[in-house]
Amino acid sequence: MGARRVVLGLAVAVASGCSARAPGSGSGASSTAPGRNEGTGSLALGLSVAGGGSQRTIESVHWVVTNSSNGFAESGDLNVSDADTIQLNLTALPVGSGYTIQLSATDTSADSCAGSATFTIVPAVTASATVTMTCALLTDATLLPDVQTGSVSVDASVVTVPVAEGPACPGIMSLSVSPATQRIGSASTLAIDVVGPSPSVAWTQTGAGSGTFGDASAAPTTFTCVTAGMVSLTAAVGLPDSGVCSGVAYTTESSTIDCEAQCSTALDCPTSTTACASAVCSSATCGVTDALVGTPCSDSGGTLCNGGGACVKPTFDVVRVGDGFAALGGAASPVFVDQYDLTGALVGSPIVLPTVALGNNQIFTLTGSNVAEGDLTTSADGRSITLAGYAASTGNPVTSATRVIARIDAAGNVDTSTVLAGAFDGGDIRSAASLDGAEFWIAGTASDAAGGIWTLPADTALITLPSAAQPGVAARWLRVAGGQLYGDSNADPPDLFAVGSGTPTSGSPALAALRGLPISGASPYGFAFFDLDPAVPGLDTLYIADDGIGPNGGVQKWTLSTTGDGGASTWTQAWVTTLAGEDGGPPTGFRGLAGYASGATVTLMATTGLEAGEQNSLAVIVDTGTGTPTPTIVATAYTNEVFRGVAVPPHP
Repeated sequence: MGARRVVLGLAVAVASGCSARAPGSGSGASSTAPGRNEGTGSLALGLSVAGGGSQRTIESVHWVVTNSSNGFAESGDLNVSDADTIQLNLTALPVGSGYTIQLSATDTSADSCAGSATFTIVPAVTASATVTMTCALLTDATLLPDVQTGSVSVDASVVTVPVAEGPACPGIMSLSVSPATQRIGSASTLAIDVVGPSPSVAWTQTGAGSGTFGDASAAPTTFTCVTAGMVSLTAAVGLPDSGVCSGVAYTTESSTIDCEAQCSTALDCPTSTTACASAVCSSATCGVTDALVGTPCSDSGGTLCNGGGACVKPTFDVVRVGDGFAALGGAASPVFVDQYDLTGALVGSPIVLPTVALGNNQIFTLTGSNVAEGDLTTSADGRSITLAGYAASTGNPVTSATRVIARIDAAGNVDTSTVLAGAFDGGDIRSAASLDGAEFWIAGTASDAAGGIWTLPADTALITLPSAAQPGVAARWLRVAGGQLYGDSNADPPDLFAVGSGTPTSGSPALAALRGLPISGASPYGFAFFDLDPAVPGLDTLYIADDGIGPNGGVQKWTLSTTGDGGASTWTQAWVTTLAGEDGGPPTGFRGLAGYASGATVTLMATTGLEAGEQNSLAVIVDTGTGTPTPTIVATAYTNEVFRGVAVPPHP
């Protein structure tokens, strides 16, 4: 004998001072509670007996309506034996919440049945709900009742109760999905109740939509909608038969979830509050696209976008070597990263690189006299800055010290755990560049083939790039721009060059000097590419910091055109700007360089290229596209300190 389910539809209507709706037409039975004074609402209950005819097994239903808040209580009985529909009308119920209707009955097999629901009487509003009566069959005194409760899905005022046949033996009692309607990217909770010992669980899915289980072998668990559509979720349990029932253990149960699309277009998504982020709709899911670094904005007190969706005031990160106490020389000195705004004011607190090893983090120092060290680069994804140095204690020689890489994120967290064993032995480590802070390209010198350019792919060993690792290649500083790795040198080849194609991690990439740039007499350090001219595909503007005292010294601007020999792309110098030398001496060049492009205006910050040990300065250069800009000194290093590399700060 299986469990018997009867579904009663409960409709709550309000019509102050009015009688409830009349019983439905056709064969039926009805009961009306005794009249009371006029109140503020009414309740109408309709019962439809599933199966009808000879399959009906319930003779009568007892009902009780109560409200503990206002003291309301009423009860009665409905004869079901010969009716296909049953009506119960209660009038003049006081307005309020907290009403409960309880239904109970006994079927012809002496199985008890019960169900309940809550409702609220609200003026001028029709509420609806559903009461499911559940009939329990005790299969054995040692077992819990064999009960199946079903699940309820609500959409506006429509209520449906999908009900499955219950088990005759220990097994799944119920499966719930909450909520049963979910948006793409959000999760619902899945749970099952079982009779018997804790079972093993396996969840599966089918349907037009799809999603992912938090844990497909656990209950409760979660289901996250990924694509839109109805999804049938099935739980299968390994639950052994107790041996005291005559049926088969009920080991599977299914229910559905409606995965709804978040959006059809970006107009369906929340509107961004900043010009630095735009709403997008991708694969029916709302998202955000961040504006490029330097995009003009005016919210949150900023003037340009940082590439991470925030409008900020322009600042630059600057490497500082020395703490102002110990004299700078060839020994290891402490390293800091300071942040400056365009007026030369310090922003926040300096980032201190470790001078003592702690856990996986190594010591990180640079020498005070080697001006080629200390380059600072922003990763291509904009989320970290990187520099290369030595794991040498302050005051000690760096010649035999391990070479290390420092990575700093937008929150100022410092990671110096990346060790470069076997690279740049006996030479200088100068620069490190990265796509995303996980892999690196490193440049420097050595007395043997350990110099040149190396690559350290994520989670693999160091790899030398053979054609770039010859002793004669005194590589200086590196950048990744437009998906291409670039480097510079004052040796062979001179000036700027592309390293192979893209960002090579193996083989023997060729070093190709940029067409149009000088092939002798150059001394380049920092450089920055921009895409400013819509008529020229890709990167078309280049700024180079050169510390020479000749015609190439200073900060140079170069533009790309296709008017060279044979139509080949050629770089042409637009201008070069320098600082006047002291006491009539030669002009001052630059080394560190980074910049923002905001519209057609490029704002650069550069470090002056003075002799080793001299207090150098920070200069701001604003290129509006008209004429040659003049550098403005905004800050000067203190005694026993020196500025090195410059980078755009990372964003979250």
